[in-house]
Amino acid sequence: MNSLLLLLNESASAQGYDSSRIIRCVETSSLLIKGVEETVVLPGENISPLCRAILACANLDMASSILLTTQSISNSNLAIKGNEPKQGLIDNDSGWLFFPTLETFRQCAMDAIRVHDPQKGVPSLKNCWCQAILSGLVAG
Repeated sequence: MNSLLLLLNESASAQGYDSSRIIRCVETSSLLIKGVEETVVLPGENISPLCRAILACANLDMASSILLTTQSISNSNLAIKGNEPKQGLIDNDSGWLFFPTLETFRQCAMDAIRVHDPQKGVPSLKNCWCQAILSGLVAG
């Protein structure tokens, strides 16, 4: 199975992380980073990490596992595998989420957007994680 590492901001790095595909989201093409396999230039500024992830994954293999992060990571401090979602969120939009398939992530992300109250700001990575829990994907 292919694995995907999605770096959701310009400051995140993935030194030595073992992934078959690394993608970084940037707001402008002037921020292209040498050494990153692929870069997705976002269609605007101030896009939330959850929406960045959805945009970046639009045309990817739904069977791939996905680790999305707003932080710098390396093999020495993060090795995620398995058949259930995992999280390392520091707050609503900082940290990392792992989903065993991109299809599972996409479903949780879209559910998070669908049920989100717009008066409470933008949907976050934490909202996506809550949908994974509510869907019964996380062992309790």
